[in-house]
This record gives sequence, C-alpha cells and structure tokens, in this order.
Amino acid sequence: MEKLVWVTAIIVTFSMMAPAQKRLSIVQGEPNYSVAPETEASATFSREMLHRQAADRNLALRRDTDKLLELASQLKQNVDHTNPNLLSLDVIRKAQEIEKLAKSVREKMKGD
Repeated sequence: MEKLVWVTAIIVTFSMMAPAQKRLSIVQGEPNYSVAPETEASATFSREMLHRQAADRNLALRRDTDKLLELASQLKQNVDHTNPNLLSLDVIRKAQEIEKLAKSVREKMKGD
C-alpha cells in the first residue's frame, strides 16, 4: 500500500511539471514542432486500429453466423427425428448452444 502511495505521488508530481515546462517554453518563445506530427501520426494510427477492429469484428460475425446456421440445421434434423411427445437431451443442449451463440452475435453487432 505504501509503495502505491509513493508511485501515485511521483506520477502526480511529474504530471504537474509537464504543463509548467510547456508554459515556460511558450513564454521563452521556443517553437513547439512536436505537436503537429505526433497528432497526425496518432490520428492515422487510430484510424488504422479502428479499421482493423472493424475487420476483425466482421470476420468473427461471419464465423459465428455460419456456426449459427450449422447449429440451427442440426437442431432441425434432430427435432425431425425425435418423438413428438419427447425431446431428447441433445436437442435441448443444441438449443442452448444456439441461444448462447445468438447472444454473442447480437453483442458483436452492437459493437461493444
């Protein structure tokens, strides 16, 4: 706990010093060349990351929906071959698996 307090104190101290140093350089008239290139690079990096995340999410959605279709087809076949008065344990498990996968697909579509 004591170590955490020291680390926090050091971080707060350094974070308070950075704005003061920036103000000093502005007052002294020093140009600040590092702001624009870093901002542009970070914006480009952010766009690339968002694009990759969207592509990964799309790929996962395709895989999950293919699996969902396969499970639904298997469930249909199992239901067609069972006794109309009795559901098998396999049919119930398959339906639960479909429900779980459908929730996952819905969450991925929301983008969370």
